[in-house]
Amino acid sequence: MYNKLYIETKFAREQSELASLNKSIDVLNQENNNKIEEQKGRLRIISSIIIAVSSAVFTWFLVNFIRHKLRNKLLIEKLNQINKITN
Repeated sequence: MYNKLYIETKFAREQSELASLNKSIDVLNQENNNKIEEQKGRLRIISSIIIAVSSAVFTWFLVNFIRHKLRNKLLIEKLNQINKITN
């Protein structure tokens, strides 16, 4: 009878410990999930900033390239006109 009571008490204590561990693990999982979501938000912001800056730099280089190409074309035309005049 005492042995049965001891086993039941031991089983109840183990179940209580397991329940406590489960709650602790659930809390840790929730905290980790919150941290992951926070990091994802930061990553989205940083990615957006990088994409915006990269796009701005690419656009600036493209505009300057087109501007220099047009200027070179005009200078070549002027040079050709000068060559026609001197010939």
